[in-house]
Amino acid sequence: MLKERGIFSIWGASKIAFFVFEIAIVSYFIFNPSENLQSFINIKLFAISFYPLKDVAFAIGLLVLFILIALVLFNRYLIYNTSFFVMVISFYGGLYFLKTAHATDISLLAISIIIFALLIRESYRLAFYDELTSLPGRRALVEDMAKLGMKYSLAMIDIDHFKKFNDTYGHDTGDDVLKMVATKLSEVSGGGKAYRYGGEEFVILFPSLEVEQAYVYTNLLREIVATSAFDVRKKHSNKKIYVKISAGIVQNKPEDKDPFATMKRADNALYKAKKAGRNQVVKA
Repeated sequence: MLKERGIFSIWGASKIAFFVFEIAIVSYFIFNPSENLQSFINIKLFAISFYPLKDVAFAIGLLVLFILIALVLFNRYLIYNTSFFVMVISFYGGLYFLKTAHATDISLLAISIIIFALLIRESYRLAFYDELTSLPGRRALVEDMAKLGMKYSLAMIDIDHFKKFNDTYGHDTGDDVLKMVATKLSEVSGGGKAYRYGGEEFVILFPSLEVEQAYVYTNLLREIVATSAFDVRKKHSNKKIYVKISAGIVQNKPEDKDPFATMKRADNALYKAKKAGRNQVVKA
């Protein structure tokens, strides 16, 4: 539940100190048994037996499980919380079947596999997804363009007057506008997929779609963004503004050497949309 703040910082040092303290306490009681602690561990909390787990251990396990269930249901990091939930089930399963052959080995193996999968997933997310908008980034776009077939359409999209907006309302509000536009673009129909190309520019790929169909879906997105009010919150007032986008959309041609040539033509179409007055989609 704590935010990641690195290892080489006061926060990282505090986490390491906490883990070392835990290990030290457990080690101390292993080598210096206490009758009071032993009686506390052996306390009976439930009418039924959960042998070989002690009742206190089972109660702690239940508390952890309830917390993780709440995180799975109400926290936005579903994949991570679900993984932690399965890890706890594996851990307590290994403890409960302690006397079964290889129970703990299988439990620890399952936990290791989950951690390994999480590391791969997190590495992929950092490499291919934009942190601000949660859209796939430029690297993901390049990889997906390499998989395109013989026919596809591509739209270059830009937020109108974004620099002026940043200068007027500040970069924090500008970031919120980027998130809002990205959310709308991510809901594109027709099998399209939105990417953040950089700054206030976005790209939508329409695999196997002709430009006439892709134009309809892109123009619909433009209308949705243009009619979606955005609240600019200041100290004592709220102001509703409307953000506009322009787009240039093209279909690949046989003479295009690669998808980047198609993207260049889409960028030229976007420039025409800007020159023609913005808040429109130009089909090249």
